[in-house]
Amino acid sequence: MSSPAGKFVSRGGLKLQHALDEFRIDVTGMVCADFGCNVGGFSDCLLQRGAKHVYAVDTGYGAFAYKLRIDPRVTLMERTNVLHVQPPEEKMDLVVIDLAWTRQQHCLPIALRWLAGDGAVISLIKPHYEVK
Repeated sequence: MSSPAGKFVSRGGLKLQHALDEFRIDVTGMVCADFGCNVGGFSDCLLQRGAKHVYAVDTGYGAFAYKLRIDPRVTLMERTNVLHVQPPEEKMDLVVIDLAWTRQQHCLPIALRWLAGDGAVISLIKPHYEVK
């Protein structure tokens, strides 16, 4: 039986794969951040598509897939709220975001602090979190 996530550790990988294809973004050689990494679907997609390194950040603990946890191209930052942590010295070429309970108005300014000057952001927008 095949997994609903296909070749990724979670369905998040399929979502990001679609976005990267639609936006025609080649992540080969990029340094990326995955805000709200959870199991690691976005991180897995980035690595499979050639990202050089992924900083995976999540407030949770223990959910991140083992195959990604032991990958030397991943810096895992568990039990970490990205809104309240200093970004790494290394600037990101791409920040991908799938944060639960956090509005875009709060996470996008943080993403900009992590980005290199010519970097990009892909964020999964959840309308039910955006409504006041």
